[in-house]
Amino acid sequence: MLTAISCFLALTIQGTQTGSVPQGHAAATESIPPGQEGQAEPAAPVARPGEQLPLDAFGPSVIETMAQVLERAPDLPAGGTPLVAGRRGSPGSWIVPSRDATYAPHSGRHYATNKWGDTVMGIGLGTAAGETVDLAGFWVAGQGGAGAWARDLFVVGFRNGAEIGRSLPLAELTAQPQWYAAPLQGVDRIELRAKAGPSGGAWYGLDDLTFQRGAEAQVTVIDFEDLHWRFTLSGSGHAGLTWERGSGEHLRQEVGVVHKPASPPGGLHEGETDDTGGGGQETFAGSASPPVIGENFEGPKLGDAGAGWLPPDTCGTIGPDHFLSVVNMNISIYERGSGNRVVNTSLQNFFNTGGNAGDPRAVFDEHSQRYIVIACDFSSGVFFGISLTDDPTGSWFKTFIALDQGSDAGNWPDYPTLGVDENGIYTASYMVGGNYRMSLFAIDKAPLLTATPSLGTVTAWRQLPWEGAIQPAVTHGTGSGEYLVSTNGNSRLRLRRVDGPLSAPTLTEVALVTIPAWGAAPAAPALGSTSPLDTLDGRLMNAEFRDGSLWAAHSVIRATRAAVRWYEVDVASGTTAQVGTVDDSVNYYYMPSIAVNAAGDAALGFTASNANMYAAAWVSGRRAGDAADQMAVPFSMKDGEGAYEYTDGTGTNRWGDYSLTSVDPRDDMGLWTVQEYARSGNLWANWIGELLFPCGDLGTNYCQATTNSSGTAAEIAGSGSISIAANDFHLLSWNLPPSQPGIFYYGDTPGQFPLGDGYACAASGLVVRLPPQTTSVWGDTNRLLDFTTPPFPAAQITAGSTWYFQFWFRDPAAQGAGYNLTGGLSTTFCP
Repeated sequence: MLTAISCFLALTIQGTQTGSVPQGHAAATESIPPGQEGQAEPAAPVARPGEQLPLDAFGPSVIETMAQVLERAPDLPAGGTPLVAGRRGSPGSWIVPSRDATYAPHSGRHYATNKWGDTVMGIGLGTAAGETVDLAGFWVAGQGGAGAWARDLFVVGFRNGAEIGRSLPLAELTAQPQWYAAPLQGVDRIELRAKAGPSGGAWYGLDDLTFQRGAEAQVTVIDFEDLHWRFTLSGSGHAGLTWERGSGEHLRQEVGVVHKPASPPGGLHEGETDDTGGGGQETFAGSASPPVIGENFEGPKLGDAGAGWLPPDTCGTIGPDHFLSVVNMNISIYERGSGNRVVNTSLQNFFNTGGNAGDPRAVFDEHSQRYIVIACDFSSGVFFGISLTDDPTGSWFKTFIALDQGSDAGNWPDYPTLGVDENGIYTASYMVGGNYRMSLFAIDKAPLLTATPSLGTVTAWRQLPWEGAIQPAVTHGTGSGEYLVSTNGNSRLRLRRVDGPLSAPTLTEVALVTIPAWGAAPAAPALGSTSPLDTLDGRLMNAEFRDGSLWAAHSVIRATRAAVRWYEVDVASGTTAQVGTVDDSVNYYYMPSIAVNAAGDAALGFTASNANMYAAAWVSGRRAGDAADQMAVPFSMKDGEGAYEYTDGTGTNRWGDYSLTSVDPRDDMGLWTVQEYARSGNLWANWIGELLFPCGDLGTNYCQATTNSSGTAAEIAGSGSISIAANDFHLLSWNLPPSQPGIFYYGDTPGQFPLGDGYACAASGLVVRLPPQTTSVWGDTNRLLDFTTPPFPAAQITAGSTWYFQFWFRDPAAQGAGYNLTGGLSTTFCP
């Protein structure tokens, strides 16, 4: 009978290796919720060549050691970096706020607000010498968070420079516009005066300013609808009025402000509807397996070298021996095992520039074993750096790439993203100005990896529709091309791919993937913060590609709170394999990032807060075998320590604008994340943590076993550890006929079909037979698997791989076919 099963197993190998379905593909297809099928582009995908950037777009290149960088770093005063003045002493101004900073217009989409919250703001109403108007009033609402709202607002009327009257004060503003009557007759100028709120400024939104000129019966209403987002009224002469600069007491901003990510002047995102979601088909966190926290330590904080700005734009990546973190405008390097910081310097010093180096991003390239860092000058392009080895404290190649070429001439990049695959490095930006479109850039990696590195071909695809952020993936594995993803409105994802060679790459529109509708997350309350924390908009925060799946995450609204939505997209079919949302009835979750290890385990990092909890660094996760669409109940990696209150020019309490979670290149299994939290002393800070799925689950039984001559069904299980490094995994079987021959075998594909007196459960794909053995007189047996000596190369068990085990045994006493089998055991191994 051993010969018979050997022949059967040999036939199984021969008959299934060519046509077997990769493990997990069918399950992923079956788990797609109804209505989430992808939507392909109307026309067949066309590979579109790009345009090569000219050589004069590249700045001077330099190779220098980190020691040289630190030698030229200026000495820091006691206490760290001096915090730069966000408004640099300049007075405030009247503006039409950006789309993301627009809260409650009375009519239409636009209104005016007092940038920087100055407590005295003037408007000249006379269009000619001696002309006066009769002021009726205006609609007014709070701007920004409630802590930023003006108190005791009133209007002072002037004629020929002399005060002629005052309106009654409005003690409190409201979130929705209210009519404020200010009946001042015969005035040629007015001043809006107010007291500052807890945030240090006096912000409000003014709409439908209403007055009548003395010689006219016609009432004039200034509704600002003929203007665009971000329009500066002060000095513009709009509507024939004099929009003055601010004065009086105003916010003494102690921290520099990196502008909020820009957006086009008007209109919805391409493909967007007014549906805010909330009734989608996604499922919510709770039933999946949580990771455990491994190494963890404090990352960069406000006041570190160069880090005198808000928000931090939290980013960082794990490498073999170090964690590298970048924020506005600091680069820090830590020993991963101890958390000891070995580099703390400004990004301006790192790139040797006297200007800006903000919106930074960093990734570790598993293919070349190099770190990659970019930062934006907010003028024409990005600084670019790549380490020459896997040691970020060693030498780096650095240069500058001017992106404002061709149809982007005169535009400047904002919110650049960063991804990498085996062939290239990729970044995409919103190019502010011109047609307000987005551009994607692919950098040929090969010339950067030579003994004398240089910047080779850089290819651009311009005039792409604005979709918040185009996220190129951090790609694990080879041969896939580089996938990119963005939101196409609020019910689809746009999937693109760049294919090589990177000396002449092409861009293909792959699919529009239907997803449950979403709406942008609301601002998040936090303990002690009088203004809620900004959650940005619904743009995707990062992307990862592995084994045919693209993973991404962003912030959305759920009920009245901010929640984290995540996706797994099957790129072959252009459909969602999983869609889930991390949400509960108390906390707000925002600024997420996601990463996936070789086993298919995923981890999410994000900020959490509520009115009774300081902003904290939280995490969640799932094992590959957990129920589809589910993450674990989220939990804190680092609790917040205090209130956070830093408002920008529009009264918004800035937070974010992103975070990053990355995969450990040592074993392709560990996951690391860097997340922002509120530190005591009104400081933003970051916490770095390792997220592990421990080696404790010895496997899951599946498939059916039948009763044998022992009187019951035979069982199979594992013991010891599923750690490859430990190399002590045992297979156990019991309830067997005593003193009978048998064999353990394993395969890469589960299944179930009749065989002998039972069922074959692991013989549907590649099959690996282990040496024969005999059951004991008590009807049990066991075998130690030696991971260091596989029967043949394809049978090698590695960290992250899943295998299916079974025991075949003779059973002549059963008087049937003469042999039977246990059920199956599915086991995923870890480092």
